[in-house]
Amino acid sequence: MEIKRAEPVVNYFEDNNFIGRPDRRGNRRNPLFPLTLWNINQRVVEALPRTNNSVEGWHCGFQSSLQCSHPTLWKLLDQLIRENELHRLTVVQLMAGQTYKPKRVYRITNERIVNVVADYNNRTTVEFLRGIAHNLQL
Repeated sequence: MEIKRAEPVVNYFEDNNFIGRPDRRGNRRNPLFPLTLWNINQRVVEALPRTNNSVEGWHCGFQSSLQCSHPTLWKLLDQLIRENELHRLTVVQLMAGQTYKPKRVYRITNERIVNVVADYNNRTTVEFLRGIAHNLQL
């Protein structure tokens, strides 16, 4: 019964470029994207961002500052100049010692994920995946 329920998930990972389908001999075909490309374990260990949410956030903010979907070239250039000035101000603030902290909920989630990854060798695969999954629920 449990295997039938997990079948759509397994099919998703096999078919959607993550692990590849087994061939007739039982060997897995190479996935479209190699494991090293989408595995973020090393990024967690090195305390690097796990997502591109900051880039998406900037893009959304920039798009809303334009106040239209298809700006004229001049409006786009004016907004890019303003954006550049804002980034120069941010650089000056950082050089002066100002720091930026992520929201508390994101800091706590990140700490928990780091703890689960650090404890990987003391967990079964299922326990590890459950630990990660519990921290990804928002």
